[in-house]
Amino acid sequence: MKRIGRITLWIGGSIAGLILLAIILIKIFFPIEKAKAFAVEKGSAALGRPVMVGDVDVSIWGGIGVLLKNVAIGNPPGFGEGNLASIEQVDVKLAFWPLLTGDYRVNRLEIDRPSIALRVLPN
Repeated sequence: MKRIGRITLWIGGSIAGLILLAIILIKIFFPIEKAKAFAVEKGSAALGRPVMVGDVDVSIWGGIGVLLKNVAIGNPPGFGEGNLASIEQVDVKLAFWPLLTGDYRVNRLEIDRPSIALRVLPN
């Protein structure tokens, strides 16, 4: 029994070490400022309006991804000041294998507490 306990402990320690190493490597090779600039650039280009991101964090639980906090999407041109939407948190998970070749494919997208401001025009 002692041998099985040592093997189990060794396997558990190895898995924990690999997870810790993965977290460190992701933080080194995928800097937060680069992730924030990438999210703002791609979001603004895709939506055709300004996108602002308050804070960014790299997440690995449930897949490799980016957690965007306090996201604001600006109004379309001609609709005045303010934001079209404000979102407390956006969690984007990326497919792992395409990521190794530099291709970013979204596997999962979670949006927490969105607030959308719509303005109705009179007839």
